[in-house]
Amino acid sequence: MKYLIDTDIIIAYLRGVPSVVKKLSSLTLDEFSISAMTKAELLLGPRNLKGKRAVKAMKTVTDFLNYLEIVPFNSACADIFADVSASLRKKGSKIGDADIIIAATALKNNLTLVTHNQKHFSQINSLPCIDWVE
Repeated sequence: MKYLIDTDIIIAYLRGVPSVVKKLSSLTLDEFSISAMTKAELLLGPRNLKGKRAVKAMKTVTDFLNYLEIVPFNSACADIFADVSASLRKKGSKIGDADIIIAATALKNNLTLVTHNQKHFSQINSLPCIDWVE
């Protein structure tokens, strides 16, 4: 099984959450990837900080990103995004576009999404989704 790792799981890993560190460390680099949206979210965090804290956080994130496969958001993902977004809105669900982009990327590439945000992602019926935070 190949996984698409959500932003919150990467942050948990970088913060040393034991269950996440154990699980992610047990995988080889070809068993997981992140979406381009997750990369954007990870890079945004340090850019919202100031001074030495920003520099340290950016180095941590960029060093980590250097090892990962980044799955692009492409035209086929855009089609899935539109379908999922429209379906959720018809049901009255409020999920942010960034999360739907991540979900569409996972769906397009037949990946299991690993996220602690089960509340949002579990609303997408066809999305295989697990949580590694214990």
